[in-house]
Amino acid sequence: MDNTQPVDYQIDTNYLFAVTRQINFTPQSEEVILIEPSPIKRLDDFLLINAVKIEKLFAEHHHKFVYLPKFVRDLDISEMMDYNYPGVAIGSSLQGIDQVAKNINDLFYRSARSPLPKEPLLIRYKSAFSDREKMLAHAYGRENPAFIFSYFRLPVDATDSEYMDLFTNYVNNCGDESGSIRFSISNEQAKRLQEEIKVRVETLRKMGVAELVIESLFKPTPAPLSHLKITSDFKIILSDYNNREIKMPPLAKALYFLYLNHPEGLRFKELQDHRQELKDYYQTISNRVNIFKLRSSINDLVNPTKNSINEKCSIIRASFLNEFDESVVYPYLINNGRDLLKNITFDRSLLIDESHFFSFQQP
Repeated sequence: MDNTQPVDYQIDTNYLFAVTRQINFTPQSEEVILIEPSPIKRLDDFLLINAVKIEKLFAEHHHKFVYLPKFVRDLDISEMMDYNYPGVAIGSSLQGIDQVAKNINDLFYRSARSPLPKEPLLIRYKSAFSDREKMLAHAYGRENPAFIFSYFRLPVDATDSEYMDLFTNYVNNCGDESGSIRFSISNEQAKRLQEEIKVRVETLRKMGVAELVIESLFKPTPAPLSHLKITSDFKIILSDYNNREIKMPPLAKALYFLYLNHPEGLRFKELQDHRQELKDYYQTISNRVNIFKLRSSINDLVNPTKNSINEKCSIIRASFLNEFDESVVYPYLINNGRDLLKNITFDRSLLIDESHFFSFQQP
């Protein structure tokens, strides 16, 4: 770059553009994606050496830097597929890393509602916060739904130090809108479970641009709903999803079994009417012989003035999300219905009951 024309470090990340929602993509505001209309040797040489450093810089600001050639190479396709598309076979791809990265680059330029600058861009999904963003979102709103992104231009011939300054200034000015997953869990057991799964869920649940990689490689379709097996020793198994076990503590499992046995659903205030059923589940699952502690735990669970029921529902939810994406396991979760009714919408004809716990009739 000509030293008489220094890089402008007054970073403006508010140039906006719209991308059609027809692309198979769940954008995440923390992902900052570098797209290029064609390979830029000077920039690619810089990133070949400095990509890890740039990723670290962005991570410190709660963002994820996505340099497509490296991202495609590093992505754990098998685990991502298993989490988001259980039961879908992974075929061998005839495309190399460079071709997949090119496909995704081309997709953004092709799917933009207005022509993008023909130079490298840092793009990031924008929630409609500002008046300008709201106007653009509205313009492409109900009739022509679109994702709204910001873009920032990168020069094609900067020095290494200038590129580093540009990336540093960009991440310092693009804000912190990370959508970190947070569970409202307060007891010690729940906190421990939360910490155990946090990294896995953060990585796998929020696919973002990874969906485009998978789409480019395999074009997967969601698997049909799996059978839910309750074994004779009370394990919860999704048998059509590689026999994956959903693990949870005994009291949370007792609550889950209660809702599984009541397809019609239950309100939290109605749990007191099912105290004995909960006690039977809990005592059998946990082999607990201390009747006083057992009774105390059940009393806390059915007491609407205490937080135990919300904690256990959060644990149940976290246990499923530890294994699969929410879009996969939503029918198996305890979800909100009308008039404060909570129920599991899973089709009970797919329940395999080896425990002989369940006595419900199909509604």
